[in-house]
Amino acid sequence: MSSNKREPTKYNIFVKEQIPLIKKEFPQLSRQDLMRKVGELWKNKNSSTYPKRSSSPISPKSVREPTKYNIFVKEQIPLIKEEFPQLSRQDLMRKVGELWKNKNSSTSPKSPKSIKKMIDKNYPELNSKEKQKLLDNLLKTSIHWKM
Repeated sequence: MSSNKREPTKYNIFVKEQIPLIKKEFPQLSRQDLMRKVGELWKNKNSSTYPKRSSSPISPKSVREPTKYNIFVKEQIPLIKEEFPQLSRQDLMRKVGELWKNKNSSTSPKSPKSIKKMIDKNYPELNSKEKQKLLDNLLKTSIHWKM
């Protein structure tokens, strides 16, 4: 069995400190009453001296910048609602998704891999050297690629 123990909480430390002091003052108290007394002291204790530990060890998520898609959706939903007021939320989002897909397919450059596939598909009569030359020429004339 491994000994991966967590660090004691502020409350655990407080209990260890207070039990001997309360036992001295009230030797007749049962264990249950002793713990009740410690709990009362903890509640009344100044929170700056013994701050409570958060229930989650993970810090809260920081607010992220909206993505281009988020901004696009925010802009398009009112326009589509105006044009098609009868559409449900699901259909609105479907419509925005289609617009986004069409927008990106026409404006964003293709990756070298996708261009190579397109050449292979559309120019089967070219040999491998000719295909490579065509690919190189297309890549030279295009925008910078994200690999």
